Amino acid sequence: QMECRERYFMIAVGLSFAGDKPRFEAVSTGVHAITEEYAAECGYTISLLPVLGHVELRASYFSCHTNDTCTLSLPWSPREVTCEVNYMETDERLVFRTPYEQPHSFSTEVNGVPVEVVHAVLFSRQSWVVLVVDLLAACSMNGSYDGGYMIWETSELLHSLVSPLNETEVSIGANGKLVEKKVAEERGYTVEKVNTTLQVSIPYKAEGGYRKSFVSRDLYEYYVFHLYLEQISVDEAEIAARLRFHRILVTPLLRCHIFTENTLVRERAFTIYLGGVPEDVVLVSIQLNGRDFTLPLTNTSTYKVTEVLHPNGTHGYTLTVLFDDPILNVNYTLAVQPGNEPYYHETTVTALTRVPPVFDANCSESSIHFKLDHRPFDYFWELAIGSDVLTSDLADRRGYIMSNDSQSLRLDVPLFTNGFKYQDVTLKGFSGTFEILVRVRETSEVQTSTVKTCLFNPKEFICSTNGKVNVVANLSLPILSGGSPAETSLRDKSCRPKDADGTRALFSFAVNDCGAIIMLGRDSVTYRNEIIFS
Repeated sequence: QMECRERYFMIAVGLSFAGDKPRFEAVSTGVHAITEEYAAECGYTISLLPVLGHVELRASYFSCHTNDTCTLSLPWSPREVTCEVNYMETDERLVFRTPYEQPHSFSTEVNGVPVEVVHAVLFSRQSWVVLVVDLLAACSMNGSYDGGYMIWETSELLHSLVSPLNETEVSIGANGKLVEKKVAEERGYTVEKVNTTLQVSIPYKAEGGYRKSFVSRDLYEYYVFHLYLEQISVDEAEIAARLRFHRILVTPLLRCHIFTENTLVRERAFTIYLGGVPEDVVLVSIQLNGRDFTLPLTNTSTYKVTEVLHPNGTHGYTLTVLFDDPILNVNYTLAVQPGNEPYYHETTVTALTRVPPVFDANCSESSIHFKLDHRPFDYFWELAIGSDVLTSDLADRRGYIMSNDSQSLRLDVPLFTNGFKYQDVTLKGFSGTFEILVRVRETSEVQTSTVKTCLFNPKEFICSTNGKVNVVANLSLPILSGGSPAETSLRDKSCRPKDADGTRALFSFAVNDCGAIIMLGRDSVTYRNEIIFS
C-alpha cells in the first residue's frame, strides 16, 4: 500500500511478505540501505506493527532521494516543524533536519515539559553580502500513563526565541491521520490547556491504538497508540506556524486477569469455563490429572472444548470432562500470537456431588454438642430443628448456644431445652435425644438427619415428651423424719410415685391429669401440680 499524506509519503508492506526483519532501500543514483542511522539523517521513519500485520515506511517530502510524486492537498505554511519519532525537521525556505540526542542538541524544560532543542545558525556569502539565517527546532519528548490514560504534554511556546503567540489551534489523530473534532471526542481523545501547557489524554483502549499480550511469569498486556498531533500557532505578526508531532505512547505492563469458573456437575461431568483470554492468546493444549491433550481434541465424547467469543474482544473456552475421580487438576497451556510464547494457567475442581452434611456429636453432663465442618457446596442444604429452620435467632429464643464461622458450625444444646425427647426415665436417669434435620434448600425436603442420644443422671429434673411429664424430686427436706417418699402423691391422691428410694420419688403423668391447674398465658400454657406428703 502506498499513500500520499499531507507532509510525507507512506508505504506499508505486509509482514507475511516482508518477514520479521524487513529492510528498505532507496534507489536513485545508487542503492542506499535505509538503516536506523541513515533514516534519521535522511527523513525516513520505519515502524514495525506486528499486531496490524505490516511494516510502515514514512518518507518526508524533503527526504533524501525523493521526487515530486505527490500533489499536496494542503499548502505549505511559512514555518513548519515536524517532530518525528526519530528526527526533527524544520523548513523556512531552507530545510533543516537532525536526529535526536545529537552533540549539538540540548535538553531543557518549558513549563515543566521536557523539550529537546537544536539551534543552528546558517551563514551564506554571496559576493560582499553575508546572509545569516537562524534555524530552530524544538520538540517535546516525554509521555506518561495515569489512571487509564496515556498522556503527552507539550507547550505552546517550546523556546524563548519563538515570538509570542496570539492564537493556537490543535488537531489530534492517530497513525498519521488527523480526525475531526467530533470523532476525537467520540473516541475519548482530549486536549486540555493549562496556562501555556497542552495536555493530550488518550484512553488506553481507545480506537486507533492496539494492544499486545506479554508473558513475564504472569500474563500481561500493554497498549500502544501512535499519536499524530498538529499545532497551528499564529504570532503577533499574524504569521502561522505548523508544528506536527508523531509520538508513540505506550502503557506500562498491565496484568491480564484470566479466570476459571466451575459449574454444577451434571451426569458425572465437569464443566469448567476459562475466561478473560485476550484476543491474541490461544489455547493450544490441556493437561487433565497428568494426561496431556493437544487441541483440537479427538475424543470429543469424553473431552470437549468449545470456544466462546465476547464483544469486548476477549474470548474463553468451555471444557467438559466426564469423570470417575471427583477431583480434577487442569493445566491449560496458552500461547501468545504471533511467536507462540507459552503461558500456563492451573486450576483444581472438586465434584459437587450433593452429599448431605453430617454433624459430629458428643455428650456432656448437661448438654449435647454438635459440630459441622463447612464444605464449598453446603449452600445446597438447610438445617432444621423439627419444622423450624436453624438460625441464630431460633438458637437465641430456645436457649441453644450457636457459633458459625468460615470453618465450622457449632451448636450446644442444653438439657431440657426445646427439641429434646426423653425415654427410659428412672430414678437412675434417662435417655435424652436431639435431632438436627438436613433439608434440600430449594424444596425443604428432608434428606437426612443427625440424631444423638445421651444418658443423663441429674439429682432432680422435670421433663416432658408428647404431653407426658416425668418428675424426679428430692424430698429429703420436706418429709418429716421417718417418712418415706413412696407415701407422697400429687394433688390427685390417686397419682402415686412410679418409683421411690430413701430420698427421691419419680412421678410420671399426663400434663392435664392428676389434679393439674391449667393457666393460660398470652403465649403459653402452664400446668401446675403439687407433691403432697400425708
